[in-house]
Amino acid sequence: MKRNGLLLLLMVVFLQAGCGKAEEESGEIPISTVLLEEETGEETAVMSSEEGAEGSQKETTQQGTDDAAEGQTPAGAGEASKEEPEEGTNQSSKEPEAGQLTGSDETFGFAALTGRYFYFSSGAGGWSTELQIDSDGTFAGNYHDSEMGDIGDDYPEGSVYWCVFTGRFDELEKVDDFTYRMKLVSLEYDEEPEQEKIEDNIRWISSKANGLEDGETFYVYLPGAALSKLPEDYLRWVGYFDLESIAETELPWYGLYNINTGEGFSSFEYED
Repeated sequence: MKRNGLLLLLMVVFLQAGCGKAEEESGEIPISTVLLEEETGEETAVMSSEEGAEGSQKETTQQGTDDAAEGQTPAGAGEASKEEPEEGTNQSSKEPEAGQLTGSDETFGFAALTGRYFYFSSGAGGWSTELQIDSDGTFAGNYHDSEMGDIGDDYPEGSVYWCVFTGRFDELEKVDDFTYRMKLVSLEYDEEPEQEKIEDNIRWISSKANGLEDGETFYVYLPGAALSKLPEDYLRWVGYFDLESIAETELPWYGLYNINTGEGFSSFEYED
């Protein structure tokens, strides 16, 4: 009995050894091993893919953090605001300075004096000087003084002193917000002064332009100038004899002041 059991044991050992050798010689890998390796490989691939995605996400996040720390914008971020003006950039146009006009050249000039009569008169007599200034500083006007009591045998209806003149102002420059200075550079008469002629029972005597003659430097006063700051001579010529008795405090027109003779012009607009 023991012998039979021993023989049976030897046969089992022999069979196991033969099977193992056969598997080694054929080079085949057991199916269980192949399945285990495939499952392990798939799991490894999945884990590698997930780790790669996490690593890329971490790298992008870290790059954005570093860029933000350096004041840079990550690629693709904020592209819609690239054309926005930079902070502190002035987008408004330059404002004109005080005392300047907002015209085509944005500054005060002779053009502001066009379209009006400048008027110089005593306010009581029959004499006056009127002139109009063009945009280049040239001007034209007339002076007349009627003396109906100055009569003679040949001119029983009186005498008239008159002249027609042209001229030019130049060198306009700013003095303050409401005052400009200019020079009278030319003044010409249509007829030589102090010439007489009698027509229609009136004696006509060519004369000089009162208010302009003997003038060299003139001030231009802008509307809004404080009356209290203007020369007394100018104020009297334009009708402001006592500022305390009136409610007005500012000049309502453009004014001309001959500083050499102390004579002044008011002005008013006219329509062609």
